Amino acid sequence: MQMPSQPTLAQIERLTVENMMQFLQKRYGSVGTSFINHYNPDFFCAHQLTAEDCYFGKYPTLAELAKQYDRKFPSSWLMFQLISLSEYCGCKEKISDYMLIQCADVIATDFYYLKVSELILFFHRFKSGNYGQFYGAVDPLIITTSLREFLKERISVIEKREMERQAKQREQWEHQKVSYEEYCMMTYGTKEIPFSHTQENAHGSPLETPEKIYRTALSIEAEKDREVKSSFRQAFAKKYGCSSQTYIANHEKD
Repeated sequence: MQMPSQPTLAQIERLTVENMMQFLQKRYGSVGTSFINHYNPDFFCAHQLTAEDCYFGKYPTLAELAKQYDRKFPSSWLMFQLISLSEYCGCKEKISDYMLIQCADVIATDFYYLKVSELILFFHRFKSGNYGQFYGAVDPLIITTSLREFLKERISVIEKREMERQAKQREQWEHQKVSYEEYCMMTYGTKEIPFSHTQENAHGSPLETPEKIYRTALSIEAEKDREVKSSFRQAFAKKYGCSSQTYIANHEKD
């Protein structure tokens, strides 16, 4: 079955919301029209979303919509958002069908990485008066300029979230950090690393072998925390008479 072509500009001049939906039904079927109906201009308020939901929730991007349907689907979805914005602003001169398609295509092309939830948040904020305003007629340039202001807000929120994540991770590392004695108790069952390979256990076999000391030296050098590594290095040198780096080098030569 041949896919219906995208409507021509002459046809667009006569498009209404109703026959746009009819066209989309033919092109994308019930799945495509269900998506557009679900993520409608009232989605933000109807689902009582927060800005955090929109920024960090699991919603598809415009690029993902283009892969799932076709490259024109994001523009089709955006048209309904733009029509709602035009109607909401109550301008005497409504956005023309030609300007509508051009604006939708520009947003879909230049802002393909935005999630539908983020764009819904943008349109909600525009209606709330957060950005520019129209004077007599709906101006697509004001919409795209305002969208770039929204991007600055988005970047700021994402950076703040990342800083909070890193701070929380550092805090967890601090809580998980153990003292030198605690590390030795967990690893060897004693408060110090038993480097002396001449020391014997109850069965007369050595507690430490050169190979085991070598592995200990390797683990010290692999330690990420500088303070912990320094403490381990000092303990190694004190107990064995050479640095862990030197022991590794000598062992590998042998």
